[in-house]
Amino acid sequence: MFFTILAIIGKILLTILKILLFLLLLVLLVTGLVLFVPVRYDFSGSYHGNDIRAEGEASWLIHFISLRFWYRDGKTPYILRIAGIKILPGKIKEKQERKGKQKAGAKHKNKKTTRKSNKTTAKNESKDSVVKGGKDFLIKNDADRADAGEEKLEDVQKVDLKKDIKQNKKNNKQKNKDKQKKCLWKNIVSKLKGLMQIPKKIANTFKKVSDAVKKIFAAVRSGKEKAVLVKEFVFGRECLDFVCVVRDNVLHLWRHIKPKLLRIDMTIGFDDPAVTGQVLGVIAAFCGAAGIMPCVTPDFEKRVFESDIEIKGRVTVFVLLKILIKVYFCEELKEFKKSYKSIREVL
Repeated sequence: MFFTILAIIGKILLTILKILLFLLLLVLLVTGLVLFVPVRYDFSGSYHGNDIRAEGEASWLIHFISLRFWYRDGKTPYILRIAGIKILPGKIKEKQERKGKQKAGAKHKNKKTTRKSNKTTAKNESKDSVVKGGKDFLIKNDADRADAGEEKLEDVQKVDLKKDIKQNKKNNKQKNKDKQKKCLWKNIVSKLKGLMQIPKKIANTFKKVSDAVKKIFAAVRSGKEKAVLVKEFVFGRECLDFVCVVRDNVLHLWRHIKPKLLRIDMTIGFDDPAVTGQVLGVIAAFCGAAGIMPCVTPDFEKRVFESDIEIKGRVTVFVLLKILIKVYFCEELKEFKKSYKSIREVL
């Protein structure tokens, strides 16, 4: 009995160990694939006048995960697939688009039905008005008699209102004259007070100007000292060493990210042929420094710019992490941080 229990426990432990080893191997396999399998990118675009088109794709692990997008007429649709199954935009967006189309169709039908109903109601109202024409005529005659008496009363009331308005205007004119006299006296007194305060204002402005000049001179003196400190920091050994490390790693990163296939076909032209020649010289210098060989066709007769571009390359996550870790843990960065903190405290 005891040995059977030990055998069962041993089998359970072995199965647990097998599961743990399987999970460990799976994690190692996934991390290895993520780190060492490159992400491939492919991009192509064209520009011909107002016609702008672009198309790109990024894939990983033989298109196990792929993201593709387009740009045409100001729209950028995209598709994300995993193992050939479309994940984004997904079925939810498609359902929403269908519902939107169905709602638009229903609204169009409702508009047609409302127009028909309005036409039928208008016809019925015209018939009812013809039938009730005689009765309405009699009612209108009685109403006109009553309105004649009311108009006489309204004329009397209008005459009284006009008299009241004239009286109110006279009273308002008198009040305005009294107010203007009071305002004149107040303005005269305030102007006299202002003239008495002019010498004080002049003295205060002189004081402010002198204080501002003193502050400017003090800022210039302190600015000179700060400028000397900043110059020493920029041209110091710590800063220059860190710049050299960053430059070397950026060049290493560019050599890794640089497209394996780069095809550029351009047609360039300006109104002035001399400007076209100068631009061609700048492009040649830049492409020679970057190691790019585009196909540039100059047009010395008219102003034009057209281009077609195609880029293909790959990026490995392991190389990117290696460069970042190398820069982050280098001694030059630590010394640069120390000198930067010291100068920041002084400034």
